[in-house]
Amino acid sequence: MAYMMDAEIEKATEQGAEDQGDDDVSRLVDQCTALRINEVEISDVISLHCILEGKSVNAHKRMLAQCSPVFATLFNAEMNKSIVAITDVRYEVLVEMIRFIYARKVRYDDALLVELATAAHTYGVNGLKIMCEERLIKILNVDNVIGCAQLADRLRMVKLKKKSIEFIVKNARDVGTKPECELLPREVLIEVLRSLVNQE
Repeated sequence: MAYMMDAEIEKATEQGAEDQGDDDVSRLVDQCTALRINEVEISDVISLHCILEGKSVNAHKRMLAQCSPVFATLFNAEMNKSIVAITDVRYEVLVEMIRFIYARKVRYDDALLVELATAAHTYGVNGLKIMCEERLIKILNVDNVIGCAQLADRLRMVKLKKKSIEFIVKNARDVGTKPECELLPREVLIEVLRSLVNQE
């Protein structure tokens, strides 16, 4: 989750300014400021400091708040702060979430999808969550379908959950031999069993 940083952490972050941001995302932020998109101002720029890796990336409060109710609530509570600590998202994932907020696209790395979907869910960036869900559906296979079903159940991804159940039913012989089957959420397991019974 995010929280406003105190002055001591803020000072430490300023000393590590050379680590700020992915180049492409930094350019997007700079261009947005230069063009005054959505009436953003230079004073509207905030630094998101990833505690997990000690790196920061800049973004505009207004842009973040428009796409994320979590950020909106945070900024309303602490309007004068210029640094936010992010404690639950890795830097690489944070950069891609910001890229989506500014450009409505991400650099697809399937290895990041679960983390990216989780971050989108946590911060309420619904468009990104949907994009991740659609990509996960496209890459469903015998090895990842159980994990996808768990993720869909946890993040309330209705479409992914439905497709995962259909995939498990269709490939029951292969998926059923996986030890991870025991980890399937109860509701998913019931749906799978019901579908298998209806096939008989």
